[in-house]
Amino acid sequence: MTPVACDVWQGFIFINVDPNPQASLRDYLGDLGRGLDGYPFETISATCRSWTTEVKANWKAVKDVFQEVFHVAFLHRRSVADAAKSKENPYGHFLDVRLHGSHGSASVFGNKDMQPTPVAALAFRHGTFLIGPDFETNGRQSGVNPLGHKDWIVDLNVIFPCFFVDVSENSYVTHNFWPVAVDRTVWQSTQYFPKAKTAGQRFMQEYGHVSFRDILLEDGRTLEETQSMLSSGAKTEFPLQDQEILVRQSHHVVQQMINGLPVEGAN
Repeated sequence: MTPVACDVWQGFIFINVDPNPQASLRDYLGDLGRGLDGYPFETISATCRSWTTEVKANWKAVKDVFQEVFHVAFLHRRSVADAAKSKENPYGHFLDVRLHGSHGSASVFGNKDMQPTPVAALAFRHGTFLIGPDFETNGRQSGVNPLGHKDWIVDLNVIFPCFFVDVSENSYVTHNFWPVAVDRTVWQSTQYFPKAKTAGQRFMQEYGHVSFRDILLEDGRTLEETQSMLSSGAKTEFPLQDQEILVRQSHHVVQQMINGLPVEGAN
């Protein structure tokens, strides 16, 4: 068998097809990895739900959906839009963005004044999904809500090339985007919660899983249509504004690699 390099970070297994990587996994992750030191991945991983599908779209197009939240107010307007926008921040602009070589992170705004539905209010009595009554920002890790912002809800962490680990106060989410062809991607998302101690907490987690599933369905709704447009060549340029800076960063890194230029944090 062909040898590959393998290492573990925070319980996640990373594989490098180069048997002799130019950098260790720890060095590759750099400040992004160090900023998540101490985050309780192990204790929050007791309960999880995973969804996997194959999308007829290029992996970068699928990945880009999760690198900005500008779409939330529109695509998710009937599900979670009120949790991520407010009168003062109607388009859910990021609180903070950090670029780490090939990787990137962003802190997402959360509306503490949102009015949950009756079912959501019942779930939030027993724990946190998005924003709940026990929501705190205690700043345990330098890379989790680094500004200590009171309106923080979740941090997006984009690990190049195709792995996301998005952390919040009492749960986290991972995304994997595996390219299998120029226009086909295996997309896997997993949501994690700590072990429920009461029936109420278990209800909250099930509510969270179902809600997250519906959000993913909304995110996936436009992917194949986007790919059809890209394949047609009808559009040759796409302006990307400041709220899409992580998208810009990812495509810049890909282009640098295609051009054979050195990329910080990538080997």
